Amino acid sequence: MLKDVKQILDIINLNAKKGTMLPKSKKEVLGMLANYSVAAMGNKVIGTCGFKIWVDESIEIISLATLKRFQGQGIGARLIQESLERGKNLGLKRFFAMTVAPKVFSKAGFEVVGYDRLSLKIWVDCSDCPRNASGPGDKDCNEQAVELLLD
Repeated sequence: MLKDVKQILDIINLNAKKGTMLPKSKKEVLGMLANYSVAAMGNKVIGTCGFKIWVDESIEIISLATLKRFQGQGIGARLIQESLERGKNLGLKRFFAMTVAPKVFSKAGFEVVGYDRLSLKIWVDCSDCPRNASGPGDKDCNEQAVELLLD
């Protein structure tokens, strides 16, 4: 998967330029590379998804993106399912994301929730977000909170 880092970054940062996610650095992706999955056609990465485990024993789905010409084919849904399976195998039961595409997550069972459900995420990450002077819901924040709780 180390060979995929440049393509993962290209997909993430292409989407960041469109305003659908935040950019990532090579250092950030390398630091969490074991938590990333990719969809590929031959040697070409066409989609990516990662996850971040939080100290409250929840998993945040991050960097979900596919190349534009492959969108609408269920690739994002499969990448979400892979992250869910990996999280379940670790014994975790709470999954969440901040997303501009809540419908993609709703197909996997996620529900839109209030930002207050993600207080740890908000305190740690949103305070430094370049789109947000004051936190989620601020006029520049274009993401919605989604959550999935397993039994």
